[in-house]
Amino acid sequence: MNGGRSSWVPERGSDGARQLWPCLSGLLLCTAAAALPMPRNVTVEAVNNLYVLKWMWDQWETNYTVRFTVDYSFSDQEHYTMACNRTAEWQCDLTPQKLNYWASYTLRVRAEGPGQNSEWQRLLFRPHMQASLGPPSDVKVESSDSRLRVTFKEPLMAHNESVSSICLPSYRIQYWELDASLQQQELEVHLTEVSLRHLKALAVYCLQVRTICTKLEMASLFTPPKCERTQGSSHSLLWILLLLVFGFVLLLILLATKYCSKFKEIFPVYSLPTSILDLPMTITPLLQIPEENCTTLHIQEEVLCHQPEVESSGLSVSQWQDSSTKDLGISSWRSNLSSGQHTRDIS
Repeated sequence: MNGGRSSWVPERGSDGARQLWPCLSGLLLCTAAAALPMPRNVTVEAVNNLYVLKWMWDQWETNYTVRFTVDYSFSDQEHYTMACNRTAEWQCDLTPQKLNYWASYTLRVRAEGPGQNSEWQRLLFRPHMQASLGPPSDVKVESSDSRLRVTFKEPLMAHNESVSSICLPSYRIQYWELDASLQQQELEVHLTEVSLRHLKALAVYCLQVRTICTKLEMASLFTPPKCERTQGSSHSLLWILLLLVFGFVLLLILLATKYCSKFKEIFPVYSLPTSILDLPMTITPLLQIPEENCTTLHIQEEVLCHQPEVESSGLSVSQWQDSSTKDLGISSWRSNLSSGQHTRDIS
């Protein structure tokens, strides 16, 4: 017996050792069966310099909440930096880590439960090869006379960075008339403000914009279409007004012609026969009244009227003489009155 500390180690060939090895083997099998499975379908959603690591997990495999830890490192190193520690979500935002766009990284994720962890699931990530290019943001369209003014902003970048840190972008604008079967037209520009000219007045046009990176041979998705109606110039409005007035007048003429023809059918116009129209238009009066010839005698101040013979009056000669005698009596009476008055004036 040693004075020091002793420990019992069973010999391999002894009976105790033969009884202990089956128990150790069963314990190892039970521990392996109870280990957590690794997360599956690990992917990275990367747009410009925005990176999010995502994975899938079968919740039914455990009856408790499983948490996940994510680390990253440069692909040629073994020193890992923690990005997400025991998160309950099935994703981890790597954007705050400010990963270098041109570098290569190794990402890893594992599941963690009470007293046990899964194996690491690793993924190689190269942002410049795997990240997609984002479309322009905040697209606005303003209409004017037969043209559209389009303005937009550069693709969204994290940490106030410009997309020019990735590449020198250009922008492709695709536009078309909404109510026409014409082909879509494209225009590539390097500025974030452009005017689409020579468009139809008072027509609806739709457009969408995408980012092009020639250096990386990449192109973004198009932005959602935006539609706007162009305005009409004063000359266009004047011509339209004149056309409307002309069309209205023409319609009135057509309606008048149509209803006049129907009116003539209902109420026909009769004309005189040619035998009557050929007669001379001179009118002879049926009764012509003769004019009276009067002579004034200044000596006797009598008016003698010589009336012509009236054949159609039906008066006899004796009747005409009686009427003349009566007229002479009146005349002589008037003469006496005038002479008497003259005598009184002399006296």
